[in-house]
Parts: sequence; C-alpha cells; structure tokens
Amino acid sequence: MLAVVLILFLVLLLGGFPIVAAMGIPSLLYVIVEGLPPSTMAYSIFQSLNSFPLVASPLFILMGCLINNFGETTNLFNFCRVLMRNAKGYTAKVNIIVSLIFAGMSGAAVADIGGLGQIEIKAMEDEGFSREYSAALSAATSMVGPIFPPSIPLLIYAVLAQTSSLGCLMAGMLPAFVIVIVMYIFVSIQCCTK
Repeated sequence: MLAVVLILFLVLLLGGFPIVAAMGIPSLLYVIVEGLPPSTMAYSIFQSLNSFPLVASPLFILMGCLINNFGETTNLFNFCRVLMRNAKGYTAKVNIIVSLIFAGMSGAAVADIGGLGQIEIKAMEDEGFSREYSAALSAATSMVGPIFPPSIPLLIYAVLAQTSSLGCLMAGMLPAFVIVIVMYIFVSIQCCTK
C-alpha cells in the first residue's frame, strides 16, 4: 500500500497538481483504505505544526520585510559605507559586511538579496564594478543568511532533529564568520590587483 501511495503522489506531482493536493490525496486514500479514523490525520497535521520554535521562522521573514519597507536597509548600507569610505573597492567590502548584519536580522538568503540586492548592485556599479560581478557578489554574500543566527534552516533542523535550537543557531556563527572573512580577503585581493 505504501508503494501505491508513493506512486500516486509522484503521478499527481508530475501531473501538475499543487503539492498540497499531491500529498493530501494519497494520504487521505491511505487513511480510508487502512480503515484509520480521519481524526488521526487531523491530529498528525496539528502536532507537526504545533511547535514553538517554528513560530520564529515567519517572524524572522516578517522582520526582514519590515526593515526593508521602512527603508532601514538603505540606512544600514549607508552607515557601513561611511565607515569604509577610504578603502579601495569599499562598496564590495560593504556588501559583505552589510549582508552579515542583515543576516542577523532576517535569517534567510531570500530576505537578504531582496532587501539589499538592488541597493548593493547599484552602489557597486557606481564605483565601477561590472553589473555581473556586483550581482554575483551580492548573491554570494546573501548565502550567509541561512548560516548566521537567526537561521531559519538551522531552526527547522533543530525542531526536526529534536536538538537544542540555541545550540544549532550558535553552531552557525563560526562558519558564517569564516565565510565572511574569506570573502572579505578575496574581495580585498581582487580590489588591490585592479
């Protein structure tokens, strides 16, 4: 029966059905065929969503959207730009630093690239970087978002693995700092050789 459920799921998914329907219809058929009470399905759905740490994920995304809509991303970028104004290739370096700071507020790469990407790319083009290089660096620096706390993927992992969410989030700090330092050194070397 499990094989039939899996095959039906794949057929519905490849047939263009929404994921909810492709997962829900085979699950409902399994419950009916096996003679399980329908309340089992409702209880399972409720229990999987009834997790306090998972409440943080949409709140991190909401915070990133609010910061962007209130124009704080521009203020953050300008603040870092003032700090590094004399450095050669400062907009590329500011791109890296601002992405780390914004990662600490949003926890997602999509929020980072959506909130800062346009500002960073325009500023780097104004300094003389190519549009391709600016876009590539902005995409690379946004990848710090899912690693640095408050990381949404690490939070979801902690819930699924039933481990300490604080421990998982703190475990992302060192790799995020190493990535930022390596990117900063790489950009500094590139700017010196220009």
